[in-house]
Amino acid sequence: MRSPTKRATGVPSSADGREAEVIATLGHALLREDAGFHSYQVFEAGVRQHANLAPRPEAAIVLIGVSRFFAARFPTVRSRARTWRTAQRLHRGEDVYSEIDD
Repeated sequence: MRSPTKRATGVPSSADGREAEVIATLGHALLREDAGFHSYQVFEAGVRQHANLAPRPEAAIVLIGVSRFFAARFPTVRSRARTWRTAQRLHRGEDVYSEIDD
């Protein structure tokens, strides 16, 4: 794994010249997660903005932003399992939480 580097402007870049690979990975994540409309909009806008800014170092920041947007919205394996357990409990009529009596 490559470590993040700083280009001549001091802007960090973790893509390190592999922007096409990063875009392909983000696109794969978008399809894998069966994302909604707004995620597609963010991806498309990010790719277009990246193309408009390339080859300037600031272009990498756009891809970082798209990555962070996806990371905040796509569930992890752990959160999916938690959601599934909560749904099972609700289906059985169990309390999902209980109030603490003082």
